[in-house]
Amino acid sequence: MTLHALRLHWLKTEPSDSPAAMPYGAQHAVVQGVIWTESPRWAYQLLKWWQHCRRVSNGRLPHLHGPTLHTLASLWLIWRADATLALFESEGHALAALRTWLPPLRRKPLVIVACWLAQDLKTTTPARRDRLRRLYRQVTRVVVFSRNQRTILQEYLGLCDDQIAVVHFGIDTDKADQLLPNESDSGAWLSVGRDLGRDWHTLVDAMALTGLPCHVIARPGVLPQALPSNITPLPAMPESEYWQRLVSCRGLVLAVHELAYPSGQTVLLQAMALGKPCVITATPALADYLPSDAVMTTPPGDAKAMADAVRRLDADEALRQRLGRAARKFVRQQCDEKMMWAGIARAVRGVSR
Repeated sequence: MTLHALRLHWLKTEPSDSPAAMPYGAQHAVVQGVIWTESPRWAYQLLKWWQHCRRVSNGRLPHLHGPTLHTLASLWLIWRADATLALFESEGHALAALRTWLPPLRRKPLVIVACWLAQDLKTTTPARRDRLRRLYRQVTRVVVFSRNQRTILQEYLGLCDDQIAVVHFGIDTDKADQLLPNESDSGAWLSVGRDLGRDWHTLVDAMALTGLPCHVIARPGVLPQALPSNITPLPAMPESEYWQRLVSCRGLVLAVHELAYPSGQTVLLQAMALGKPCVITATPALADYLPSDAVMTTPPGDAKAMADAVRRLDADEALRQRLGRAARKFVRQQCDEKMMWAGIARAVRGVSR
């Protein structure tokens, strides 16, 4: 079936490196008929220069809001596009606010890919929740990465069912396929996370109980100060080194808090694509990414259960291999970034006719 062209303007934090290397693999949407336009380069350069000047002035210069700058710099492109896609919600709020005051902007759909919105709605103040509810009256459709968020957005924002699209998050399986021939087992477990949803205390307690070596890549200052000798914290590293850590680890272990959005799905899917056995906290938001035959799960905050799962996997090579095979199959069938962008393109087309 031939797809008609969909001219889609993209509001995002960083510019694309090239049309063939876009953030989150968005170049794959081209085969879905998407013609991308982005904010002009000068807007990103201006923001970067202003942020530098602000640092040099020790904050004396006013803050320049990036999403607002990108939106204002792109109004002509937004006007010409069939629709606008914002990645993520912060990038779409400026345009949603402008649509309140400039009715002509409402003629084209605004679709926001949301990450933290559902959790924010549950935890923010009533006044801000009301502001978000008014703001999202100007949003045509919201895309989320887990089914549990649908009822939350309906309850707090008053969105209709067809205003919410659920799409599986996808990762670069081609990258994993290139690295698979180098797959090895260093004997050390790995935990990774920069998201605030990580439960580092449970992770540390669990791995302390196992006594097994574990490398942890985390934000500075988030880990407990007194770490057991079997846990080695690692600093931020280039992407190539990060992938090599995944390729060579014995398995992945992630402890997360029970939040409204899926925390940890990126590294989880990357490890699964490499055939690594994974132990992770089970939460409603992660349910779409935890097939029972491919991942071992434990209850939130249960360090003993997590330690038991890691010990069991560490001692059973056949089980590790069985989970790894199922994990590779699952990711390639349901969580490839090409599929993610096909789903997002369908969500936009559904409101752009």
